Formats: sequence, C-alpha cells, structure tokens
Amino acid sequence: MTTKDLFDGSEGEWITASEAARKQERFLCSRRKEGIDDPIRAEFFGKDILLKLLRKKDAVGIRFYFGENEDGSPSLVLVATNSERKNVIPDQTALKDMPDGTGNYGGNGPKCPQYCG
Repeated sequence: MTTKDLFDGSEGEWITASEAARKQERFLCSRRKEGIDDPIRAEFFGKDILLKLLRKKDAVGIRFYFGENEDGSPSLVLVATNSERKNVIPDQTALKDMPDGTGNYGGNGPKCPQYCG
C-alpha cells in the first residue's frame, strides 16, 4: 500500500454553507418524492462517543456507515478506522462466546426532526 493510499486523519474537506444547504435540500426533495413528508434529516452523536472511538488504538478517524433500523428508518453506524483504511475492531475470532455488547461501534443517536434545535 502506498503512502497516498493511507488515511492520515485529514480526509474530508470543509464545505460552504450554501453547498451544505444544497446537499440537504436535494436529500429532502428526494425523500419527499418517495412519499416521505417529514424525513429524518440528521442523527446526533455526542463528543463522548466520538472521542472514545478516536481514542481506540491506531484510529485516525471515524467511518460513518449508512444503516437501517428494524422499522425501516435510517440510522448511522460509527466505527473507528485506521490509516490502512480498515475498521478498528478487536479480533474476536477465537472468542466463540463473546457477548454481543462489546461496544466497538457507535449508533442510535437522537434523530432530527424529533431532536432538532
């Protein structure tokens, strides 16, 4: 893997307020065309869970996966990611009885519009 293929923690970019507004409006228009009058717009995650993910050994950032709850509503899944673009998850292959609640992922943040300011 070459250096340019590695994550260094600076990925992503700042965008203008107008670009952010356009992206959000396109999303809302698409959902409304699908018949969803009041779509989920965002999901909030507090600094505690974000910092916990970033403090994982070798983490240089957080990957946000698009997911879906059992009721069909959208939900994000957060996982720490290392410089080699791999998720930072402890190897549990030899632990056949590992409980499901190991806390390696973030999720289930309060949703907007219900929790918007």
